[in-house]
Amino acid sequence: MIGGGISKNNGGINASIKKYVSNTANRFEGGLIDFNEYNLGLYKNLEKIADVKFNLNGRSGENDIAKNTSYYYDLNISRKIGSNLTIEGGKTESNYSTDYEENTNNYNGYSSKYSTIYLKADYKMPKDLGTLTLGHDIINYNYSNQPNKYNMMKIGYTFPEIKRITLSLGTGYKYTGSDNGFDIYANLAYRTKSGRVFNINYQYNQMGGYIINNMFLPMSSRHSINLVVNDAFALLPSGIKSVGYSDDNRGYVDVVTYIDKNHNGKFDKKDIRVKDVPVKFSWENTPIYTNRRGRAFPGGTDAGTYNLKVDTEKLPATLLVDRTQEQGKMIRVEARKTTKVEIPLISCIGNIKGKLKIIDDFGRTMNIEDFIIILNNEEGEEISYSTVDEYGNFYFSGISPGNYKIKLDDSFIYSNSLENYEDKSELSINIPYGYKKFIDINNLELVYKSI
Repeated sequence: MIGGGISKNNGGINASIKKYVSNTANRFEGGLIDFNEYNLGLYKNLEKIADVKFNLNGRSGENDIAKNTSYYYDLNISRKIGSNLTIEGGKTESNYSTDYEENTNNYNGYSSKYSTIYLKADYKMPKDLGTLTLGHDIINYNYSNQPNKYNMMKIGYTFPEIKRITLSLGTGYKYTGSDNGFDIYANLAYRTKSGRVFNINYQYNQMGGYIINNMFLPMSSRHSINLVVNDAFALLPSGIKSVGYSDDNRGYVDVVTYIDKNHNGKFDKKDIRVKDVPVKFSWENTPIYTNRRGRAFPGGTDAGTYNLKVDTEKLPATLLVDRTQEQGKMIRVEARKTTKVEIPLISCIGNIKGKLKIIDDFGRTMNIEDFIIILNNEEGEEISYSTVDEYGNFYFSGISPGNYKIKLDDSFIYSNSLENYEDKSELSINIPYGYKKFIDINNLELVYKSI
């Protein structure tokens, strides 16, 4: 076996090839059976464009009477738009063929090919009401020189996950090909803490079939129930391993992202959990998004020191990462233990717009351009300032939730002989705690009187 991998600049590649040689020359018809097995995986994050993945695995072998080849590949291009919509498309293909050197025992060869070109959109519904999926497939297969091609429109709904259990329902309509009509599916999935997923799947197909070892086999039965185990693999210091593999020496990480509402520097019940935050883990190929409880659980990994950080390119515009956290955190993962990590975020949803006016009983005009308006917190500390334009307008943007006071800087009050006017010379405002949408406070009027 020869294999290896490399990861750099938001991308990676791993590949392996294995060669098998039998030593049972007289046991099988045709003598020695030799075959090769190969695997290739590619991943690249094209910032602000899409994530691209490609996986290929195949086999080729032969003996004195026949040659056999098979392969499967999956090309996937996906992009997350905002925090709720994901669009992806690509192509999968399975191929299996056997060619005999000559007509042997009435066998003259066999081939099957099954490919799918797909496009789909997943929309996470507000208030954690589940995920709606719309899609379209173009399917083309050829089984022993019996070709068929059809198009299918699909719609599905996935219920919210409850204790790592998820139910999905869907249907598709085939509107071309030889087996038009509706297909129906239902899937019940259980996700373990390590990342492995167990699925029980029911399908009703107008034209049934299975893919076994890259070989498509059509079936007359339209109903099917399948048990499927899905796993993911990661390139770890000890090599390529399943992240769902139960290993007593593996450690786990539990991340929580939150807004520190009471400013005590630690996560507690009063703080606001933040969902859909993309967190990069140095042993995972793609970011993992926090769930509705603000938590992210990557797959287990070997004991060691790793880096994690928030993917700021994919973070919603209403949130910021503290400057001390921009380069991420180094964490120590210990065998058979869970490392808890807290990541505080800053909400910047507040936008403020107002106008400064100076009242003069004698009708005198005052040039107020470049006057400075300050924004103080509850403790009287200056948080930000704004320079007034020639029309008296001032602006503040990206302000965190809290209580504030807006006033003219004292130096301009004293140097221009101004005094407060009624209750309009110091304005109190409140930006409510949240992070999902911007809060705009407009049409404020800050007024002073000339002495």
